[in-house]
Amino acid sequence: MAVCLRYPAIPFLRPFAHRIAVTRIVRRGAVSSTQADSDPTTKGRNPRDVSDISSEKSPAALRLNAAQIQMIPESQRTVLFNTPLRELDPAGVQGMVEHLRSKGLWGFEPQILPAPTVQLPEMLGGSVEEHFRRIAEEQTRPYVSALDGLLRGQAPSMPAKWEYKAGWTKYEKDGTPYPIAYPDADALVFDVETCLSAGKYATLAAAVSADHWYTWCSSRLVNDTPELLAPGERLDLRYLIPLETDSSADSISSNGSWRKERIVVGHNVAFDRSYIREQYLMEGSRMRFLDTMSLHIALAGFTTAQRAVHMKMTASRKKTEPPTEAEKKKEAAKLAKKKGAPENVNSRRWMEVGSMNNLEAVYQLHCDAILPYDKALSRIFVDGNLNDVRDNFDALMSYCANDVRATHQLAQALVPKFREAAPHPVTFGGLLEMSSVYLPVNKNWEIYISKSNEACTQIEDDLRRSLVKLAVDAVGMREGEAYKDDLWLWDLDWSSQKVTSRTKNLDLAALPNWYRELSKKSETVDAKGIPTPEDVSLRMRLTPKLMRLTWNGWPLHHTPEHGWGWLEPAPPDLEIVPRVELFEVKPPTKGKVKPPAEAAPFPLHKLHELAVKLGRPIGIAKSVPLPQPVATTGKKKNAVNTAVVNTVVSEEDWEKLGDMSPEEQRAFFAQNSSVSSFAGLAEGKNRVVRVLPPVTEVDQELSSYLSEDIEMREFQAKQQKRPPKVVLKKIVSPLERNEFYDVIPGCVFRRLTHANGLEHNVGSPLSKDFLQHFESGMLKASFGSASDAIRLSKMVSYWHNNKDRIESQLIGDLKVEDMPVTGNRTPPSYTADDRYGALLPRLAYMGTVTRRAVESTWMTASNVRSDRIGSELKAMIQSPPGYSIVGADVDSQELWIAAILGDSNWLKEHGCTAFGWMTLQGNKADGTDLHSKTAAQAGVERDQAKILNYGRIYGAGRDYAAVLLRNFNHDLSEAQATGKAQKIYSFSKGYRQYRLNTMGKFLALKCGLNETDVEAPFKFSSLKEIYEMTSGKKVDVTDRRELSKVLSQLTESSFWNNGSESYMFNKLEAIATSAEPRTPVLDVRISRALMKENVEDDFLTSRVNWVSRAVWVAMPG
Repeated sequence: MAVCLRYPAIPFLRPFAHRIAVTRIVRRGAVSSTQADSDPTTKGRNPRDVSDISSEKSPAALRLNAAQIQMIPESQRTVLFNTPLRELDPAGVQGMVEHLRSKGLWGFEPQILPAPTVQLPEMLGGSVEEHFRRIAEEQTRPYVSALDGLLRGQAPSMPAKWEYKAGWTKYEKDGTPYPIAYPDADALVFDVETCLSAGKYATLAAAVSADHWYTWCSSRLVNDTPELLAPGERLDLRYLIPLETDSSADSISSNGSWRKERIVVGHNVAFDRSYIREQYLMEGSRMRFLDTMSLHIALAGFTTAQRAVHMKMTASRKKTEPPTEAEKKKEAAKLAKKKGAPENVNSRRWMEVGSMNNLEAVYQLHCDAILPYDKALSRIFVDGNLNDVRDNFDALMSYCANDVRATHQLAQALVPKFREAAPHPVTFGGLLEMSSVYLPVNKNWEIYISKSNEACTQIEDDLRRSLVKLAVDAVGMREGEAYKDDLWLWDLDWSSQKVTSRTKNLDLAALPNWYRELSKKSETVDAKGIPTPEDVSLRMRLTPKLMRLTWNGWPLHHTPEHGWGWLEPAPPDLEIVPRVELFEVKPPTKGKVKPPAEAAPFPLHKLHELAVKLGRPIGIAKSVPLPQPVATTGKKKNAVNTAVVNTVVSEEDWEKLGDMSPEEQRAFFAQNSSVSSFAGLAEGKNRVVRVLPPVTEVDQELSSYLSEDIEMREFQAKQQKRPPKVVLKKIVSPLERNEFYDVIPGCVFRRLTHANGLEHNVGSPLSKDFLQHFESGMLKASFGSASDAIRLSKMVSYWHNNKDRIESQLIGDLKVEDMPVTGNRTPPSYTADDRYGALLPRLAYMGTVTRRAVESTWMTASNVRSDRIGSELKAMIQSPPGYSIVGADVDSQELWIAAILGDSNWLKEHGCTAFGWMTLQGNKADGTDLHSKTAAQAGVERDQAKILNYGRIYGAGRDYAAVLLRNFNHDLSEAQATGKAQKIYSFSKGYRQYRLNTMGKFLALKCGLNETDVEAPFKFSSLKEIYEMTSGKKVDVTDRRELSKVLSQLTESSFWNNGSESYMFNKLEAIATSAEPRTPVLDVRISRALMKENVEDDFLTSRVNWVSRAVWVAMPG
């Protein structure tokens, strides 16, 4: 129960906070659908009328809201929230029922769960919100106090000379040094330097408190004494940096008297923490760590798209002379005056208010200064050895101390900003707790690595033998030129080496070129003296051909231009038409593509035979040439304007209106109120403009086109002064159809779908992205030995990808005497044979602008798979005797929080939106939960629907959904995948509608609409008609700039409508597009690099994604 209530406990969205806790209680105690269906009192019952719901008196322990969602008992609600219940308006309830019924969700009997009987404690304030605020303030108070003392003034002056002694040295204000066991200050800024060639231990360290400087040197550096690793290449704690205990003691275990609340500040401080001695103790330290890099990322960090843009533009600036201030002002003025400019000059400000994450860039941004020392000295630690460090000791220790001083100044700038951006004490408390992450291990860690390596080596040997056999079997097809009838091997280079007097091995010379390439380094030969193809591997391009891989039965083929795909017989009467590409597909630039000496003809008859064998006769299709492209440049096109005449506003006035303020526009319309309406419309003749017309194809397409930000690509195009892009209209390209008829005569070549979209080439069908298709049977080998090779390659894939990261983990070795002795409990039975230890993940606890934690190994660890060597990584975290690992999770946390946002944006009633209802009340048994609904619409598995749903909530658009659908089912054409994606998004997200601005209302009135009509929302098709009728210009719906211009001139806002998630997305966008977006839970502000004043209309997807992710990151617990 405590776990259920902890997550919704902190300052929730106040208008409906009294119902949040119910969600978790219901979900935690849910009965199975089988139990519900077996109840004769509920099975098959019809839904009650709205009047019945609103007037029914529930039992004391049972409360159902208007959406028939079960709520917590009133007695518990009163204790937690202490607010009166709110009555819903009957009209609102009726609208809710109609909305749910339209989505097929009304008419299901609620599942009644046993009411929780827990006795809640008295709150520390008037509500659960105040209760947890007070707890957080109490728990963080000593750390806040210590941090404030550290940052109150400037750091003390650095000593003129550094002491070259092993261990810690403390410096008085006059620079006098003396040895100490460890720094005794409550707050430190700390930095560690390691010489990579010297091994796993730290080399130097420096720290500063409010009053003193401290330095640390390793014994190996100063005395050249060996610092050996413990068995299993673990860290011996004696050689780590002590910050809380005396390193000269025989044991660092204690009764806990040394555990005091202290705080350490650093830039990427998780790295420094991994070299601190006491952090590996099982007993647990009360020292916590504050990471200035994480603070910066949350305050002014870049998104992935912004980093890419920044890096590219920075690289281009380095190639040219930087502009002067006068040139900058001149360019800004030029952009500001330019009519119809696609972006405001402020849209580039995000590069000025944000930065990359390294110390140099962050210091320059927040301290408004360049680092006053040379960072190039750090290369000695990377490229040099301990002798180099000794020779440059004073300079390198000064370098380390300068990093500390810069971090101190950076913290002084960042901490006040962070407290303003994230004011709630729970946020700071959460950061402190995440800084102490700790993973215990034992002897099974080394056993796991050893056995994984052994198994991988054995399987790789078996795999190599399988591949060698495939190559040997394939080379046998040179006899009688049988390869010419092989659908995979026909295009390999089968030419042999020219025999001369210098030829040493005639048998080897007779081998085909492709085989000799595999045998160059071979040291083994067969009985005939022919070398074995030792160099064959899964990464080679010919390996899929040796395996005779098929996609749904059809042979795979590779071309330099299109990558990997498969071949099908082409219709016999098909005419080849000139290719028209919407995407530029370039052949690979890396590596050399060596064509065979003499191209062999493709065995088309074998492909026809395969078609008959597969039961897929060759179809006859009518040849329809592709339509010719119509080029437009975005300029005024007189040719298409002749269809519209008698405009309401002249072309000259249109240009003027675009530059007017709203007040100036209203004055203009008042002066021109007598202008006649558009011919024919006032009388109702040929009237086509309607408020809320049926959804048209244009509306569906534009909902996708205008709402999904193209991020980096669009921003870069804006910043470069390119000529208007030529747009090809109404073209269906071979790439869109995934049909290429000019690769091999008589064949259709279809590309395998890359994870990033069809326009990208697939480099290898044996990559990890295609493992799922081997498992489904869509991708398979044609015979046994090749299937064995695929099976073996899947088994080693996980260990290949993760081996280096896993083996590089720093494990602190814990001896029995280092283990804690508990107070009144029976002491645990520790044994030396169990070899206890711990590792400290180098976690950036706010590694993204959405404040999600980032770590390269543990944050991405997968669940165990019996057919994946090493995938049991997480199971190697094992607690010692006397301890247990407790896990807690919130089921579908992101979904129900998103549902809360949507419900709060309408009736403030749980389950009032279809999205909220599916999240809280839907279930798999009757197909009413979110994932089942999406699976049915898309024709995919429920687990695949989960990926689609989470991607959509995180900001992914229709194009991404179409790519996923093709990844799930490669038989889908591009058009089919797009259609399914459109169906999903129409049901969930809905379509956009627009509110007219002053100018739009004036023009709509002139088109025959009344005062009531113009206040209602419009779909884009109506806006398009208004614009065309009143301006005399046709709207090119394929030109994004032209569409943006129409919307900016006629509308003031837009919103999603008619979707199950429309209210939720409207809430997200409302927050994202506000002047200062903040999370509705802990009131955390967005990164300055994404604020509207700095990006204008750019990076909308990133801003919406920030809101959706940051909301549930902010949930405490």
